[in-house]
Amino acid sequence: MSDSSGINIAGMPDQAIGVITAPRAFFRGMARTGGYIDPIVFLVVMGLAAALIQIVLGFMGLGQAGITAMAATGFVAIIMVPIFLVIGGFIGAAISFVIWRFMGSQQGYETAFRCIAYMSAILPITALLSAIPYLGGIVHVVWAFYLVIIASVEVHGIRERTAQIVFGIIGLIVLVMSVSNEYAARNFAERFDQMSRGFGENIENKSPEEVGQAVGEFLKGLENATRQDTGSSN
Repeated sequence: MSDSSGINIAGMPDQAIGVITAPRAFFRGMARTGGYIDPIVFLVVMGLAAALIQIVLGFMGLGQAGITAMAATGFVAIIMVPIFLVIGGFIGAAISFVIWRFMGSQQGYETAFRCIAYMSAILPITALLSAIPYLGGIVHVVWAFYLVIIASVEVHGIRERTAQIVFGIIGLIVLVMSVSNEYAARNFAERFDQMSRGFGENIENKSPEEVGQAVGEFLKGLENATRQDTGSSN
């Protein structure tokens, strides 16, 4: 079933299930062309579902570092997450398009975008897994590159062994960066929480001058923590 604009919204659950349970069959039968609207809407819907899951986890005190803050501004997150996902989808498709072309693919950019967009079917699941530290990020990277390898074979006609080597190396690099960034984010969030509690305790029953001094010390500590975490992630 499609709406008046021709977007097959009713078919999206089946598409998502196809990507998750039978990715080879899905990408083998995926339309290479047909416009950008359908894959964009699919990407937005999956992004919204993932954002809602992360907001709920944030209110429960679970999920990746920073999710609790996002939960406090949930409506903003619901608007911004799909926008960033669509932008990221076009950028990711451009990078993948170049790599696939170097590997011998004859498919166009639209096909590359469709591949990347439909891979977003895993987002709600990996968002749910983010309740366990590091698990969601690790599963997301491994699963995404597994799908990239399958799309390389079924859509772009690339030898599976070649796709495994090229995207396996890229995926390993991305995985290390993902774990490192999450470690730095969690470490920073923990320090920020400690400093915030200490700041709240220190300003009780103090004069305005002392409060100003406490604010300065808090900001200085926050700056130092940011520098340390940035250095440790590089």
